[in-house]
Amino acid sequence: MLMKPTIICVDDEPIVLKSLKAELKEILQNTYSIEMAESGEEAIDLLKDIQKNNGTVELVISDFVMPRMNGQQLLTRIHDLSPMTEKVMLSGRTNNEGLVQTINSIRLFRFIDKPWDKQFLQATVNEAIHSYRQESQLKHQHKLLVKNNQQLNELIHEKEKLADELKELNQELEERVLQRTKELVESEKMASLGGMVAGVAHEINTPIGNCVTSASYLQEESIKIHNLYKQNTLVKKDLENFIESTANAAKIILKATSQASHLIDSFKQVAVDISNEELREFNLNEYIHLVLANLQPDMVKASNQIDIKGAEKLVIESYPGIISQIFTHLLINSQDHAFDDHGYIQIEIRYEDQNVKVSYRDDGKGMDSDTLGNIFEPFFTTCRHSGHLGLGLHILYNQVTQNLGGTIDCHSTPNKGSLFELSFPIGLDKVGSSENKIDHLKHT
Repeated sequence: MLMKPTIICVDDEPIVLKSLKAELKEILQNTYSIEMAESGEEAIDLLKDIQKNNGTVELVISDFVMPRMNGQQLLTRIHDLSPMTEKVMLSGRTNNEGLVQTINSIRLFRFIDKPWDKQFLQATVNEAIHSYRQESQLKHQHKLLVKNNQQLNELIHEKEKLADELKELNQELEERVLQRTKELVESEKMASLGGMVAGVAHEINTPIGNCVTSASYLQEESIKIHNLYKQNTLVKKDLENFIESTANAAKIILKATSQASHLIDSFKQVAVDISNEELREFNLNEYIHLVLANLQPDMVKASNQIDIKGAEKLVIESYPGIISQIFTHLLINSQDHAFDDHGYIQIEIRYEDQNVKVSYRDDGKGMDSDTLGNIFEPFFTTCRHSGHLGLGLHILYNQVTQNLGGTIDCHSTPNKGSLFELSFPIGLDKVGSSENKIDHLKHT
């Protein structure tokens, strides 16, 4: 059970304490724990006990004239032990040099003359509690600011790490381009490879540039907010604006690094650097639905109708990451090349002769025979003017034939859509056998 916040009243006269406590209870309506102490030493012990039990003392109201430890000495100790606690002084004396010194040294919230005015006491207590709550909120916001700065530093570190990886990749790409040029010097495809390398560098530099711009902006904003905090001019609105800006910039950085990472992965796959994927059992129909649900809106237009049918209970043993990439490439290919505005896509799953058969059909523009004969070739594209590199279907072909040990064919006629037919084993063990996986098959 959470402890109530506490107010400590200190006076060496019991009758004054009793009166003060009664009025505070009337003001605060049992929302606070009111503790009384007849000496400064007793008040210090109370504060330490409350802190030991993870409680909070929001306000100390102390008499100025007390034996042994007077109000000035007590509130000085209170300030040392709990700087955020608000402090109010009671005294029947005026023009006291000690009071002025206390106000200046311990950030005394207010001085109240004895006997006090009830309305003035009520206003003082409410304002002191409000001041404490504001100070607590500001401290909490500062902790969030520190946390956001730490996250920003981590993002900057990741950006620097990605830049180092990009440098290594560029060097590796240059070496591979030289090797491929020697092997395919008589091939027409090599004529455009140099231009493709430049395109790759341009595509990667764009997200990296976005990272640098966003990180620099966040660094500037962090310095501004830090200076406001040091100057004690920081207000809640400043923090809210900074937190919103930090969140937006972080989204930009994460999106840009994701784009760069995707480009790097794509080129590694073009070089047939087959990565280690997790082999596991999963429901193929459900997993394709999951892939569609997780594709970003700009990758699959909302106006496209996509139907998935067949083999709803078919469990296969394969590489879900590769399956995800295959259907992502197919969907993006339909969006970018088959449809001007919207279209219809049908995915049908079947089981035949220990193999999974998938038919992927769209009702888009279709292809002529020359285009159809080159769609799986690297760097072949009919939309180079739109920034396409011609790698998607080549990567898909390698994933189906090499990673899954299957086959893929395409049939298409102009203005009558396209049909991709995929076939791969229902189960993949270390030698590519699938016989021991047939028991998992359950037809719909």
